[in-house]
Amino acid sequence: MTFKSVILFLHRWIGLFTGTIVFVLGLTGCIYVFEPELKDLFRQELIYAASPDERIKSPADIVSFIEEELGERDLEIALATYGDPSRSWKAVQQAENTAATSYFGETVIHRSMYVDPYTAENLGRVNEEFTFFHIIKAIHKSLLFSTRIGRPLTAWSTVIFLFMLGTGIFLWWPRKWNETGLTRSFRITTDKGSKRTYYDLHNVLGFYSSLVAVIIGFTGLYWAFPGTVEKSLNMLAGEGYRTPAENVQRFDRPEPEVSVDLKPFERVYQKAWERYPDAWSITFILSERVEDPLKAVVRPDEKVRFKESALYFDPETGDLISSEDYRDQSDGAKLAARIYDIHTGSVWGWPGRLLAFLASLISTSLPVTGFIVWFSRFGRKSRRF
Repeated sequence: MTFKSVILFLHRWIGLFTGTIVFVLGLTGCIYVFEPELKDLFRQELIYAASPDERIKSPADIVSFIEEELGERDLEIALATYGDPSRSWKAVQQAENTAATSYFGETVIHRSMYVDPYTAENLGRVNEEFTFFHIIKAIHKSLLFSTRIGRPLTAWSTVIFLFMLGTGIFLWWPRKWNETGLTRSFRITTDKGSKRTYYDLHNVLGFYSSLVAVIIGFTGLYWAFPGTVEKSLNMLAGEGYRTPAENVQRFDRPEPEVSVDLKPFERVYQKAWERYPDAWSITFILSERVEDPLKAVVRPDEKVRFKESALYFDPETGDLISSEDYRDQSDGAKLAARIYDIHTGSVWGWPGRLLAFLASLISTSLPVTGFIVWFSRFGRKSRRF
């Protein structure tokens, strides 16, 4: 057997057995690209239900109200606040059963509550576990298995998909770079029968989408192999193939600042927004453990996540302990922070998201067209026996 025939054999049969997972990952990826807009569209009555007044209620009182409404005092709460005065605040609470085998068994609690910051009124709750986009995300991430079971399946299927893209480019490569060879490799033929059309849909579209598909596939591996991917990104950024520094916050309580007549969380809220007055949102992570610092995640842009910064406060006094500004990070860390936005294409705005959608859509079609090409050649032969 020649080297090319071996590659063709592997491409066909590995693709045949992994095609279903690739199809599912591609289809759910297509849908999830537009999650921010569609989610906001369907929750307009909750997101923009606030009634702007001269000033908001005491942030500390709002937190107390949220804790009372949610009822689970021993669970961490993520409270998202916004620079847009017409937006309501959003509190999220989650709890997982890591021993479960399915997504629905793993997710014990995942709920959101929207609050009017001017009236401290509960605008509505959402059980996120059963919402459309969370289920789509769970399928994409772990095929509706629990994370510990499903993520290795999707991760290694992605590795195989990247191998398939590489072998596909090898098989696509024109033998001769003349007019005939280029026509066969770059153009979809529709006037030579359905077999040739399906072959071109698989071959030509696979080539056109390959670069974007490789980027999406590689960045998707981050959540399964974060250390390996981050070390690779550090190398790309010119920092060498090294293990990223662990993000460990030391909670050494400093001397209290000049006291003011404000509750601790109110001071935290005030300081965070004074430091980043133009932020799109600041999310406060309210830990159930008193020894943990109170973390504020600052997101300056609605469209991308990679510019996030973090502030850490003493939960008892409201004093600032430390900060991690995005602008102060190393090039490798900045590249790693872009992973999600690169994976969804949002790092390049609408053109990037459209490219991600089209590449995912084509990736979804490749197992289908590949099976049709295989069946048209081998299915008939098998029926003769």
